[in-house]
Amino acid sequence: MRPEKTYNSPNKSCPKCGHDKGSNDQECSNCGIIYERYEKVQDRKHKEKEKVTTNTELKKKQLEEKKIKKEQSKQERKNKIEKLLQPSLKKTISIILALILSVVVSLFYAKNKRENDYMNNLRLANSVMALSTIKCVEMSEKYSTVWRKAIDDKYNDDFNNDIRAQRMEFEIYGDIKEIDQSKDSAETLLQKLNQPKDLFPEAHRKIVALYGVYSQIHSLAQFPSGSLISYNKQVNELQSEYIKIVNEIKVLLPKDKKF
Repeated sequence: MRPEKTYNSPNKSCPKCGHDKGSNDQECSNCGIIYERYEKVQDRKHKEKEKVTTNTELKKKQLEEKKIKKEQSKQERKNKIEKLLQPSLKKTISIILALILSVVVSLFYAKNKRENDYMNNLRLANSVMALSTIKCVEMSEKYSTVWRKAIDDKYNDDFNNDIRAQRMEFEIYGDIKEIDQSKDSAETLLQKLNQPKDLFPEAHRKIVALYGVYSQIHSLAQFPSGSLISYNKQVNELQSEYIKIVNEIKVLLPKDKKF
């Protein structure tokens, strides 16, 4: 058992002002504090300070964990992209050589230059939308997870608060800004493809349709709506439609104009 503190010990001074106190004094004759009460107040302040310190360290640890998870998410996204593209070294070298050759040929043949410029913009537009689509789908999956947990939580009165909190987290970490910038880049490239669109008219029509599907996926990553079931269904259907149009574009282009 912890021994009780005594406040009448001889040869001690006041803990606040340092004035000498008598052996039986209960309060300071100089500053007027009551020794026992002062000690209790100081003890409580010390405990509160320790509590604040503990909470600060906990928040710092949680922030570090979030940062680690974000880095892991970035790496996982990078791995998905690499898995999706899966470029071999030989294929990569061939593409680089083909691009170099196309630049040389374009100096002598104006028509080839127009076609090559168009194809480069077409490829770039597809790449920008593909990478952004992957990001948007990942965000949609995160919304869906938060949504499901909120529904399953019987103490949660409004799952919309959880969805709004998740969107705020996306804004804080720059995810919203990232997909918005990608969409702006895609729009700029689509404008370039409008002239001359007569080079590959069917491919142009399909890339515009692809942008329409991508815009809907982007919108779902921005503002989830409807029910959880309808939201997930819409995301899955749009993904399938996106892949379908990409494959159609590949078929429409000449064999020497790989997409």
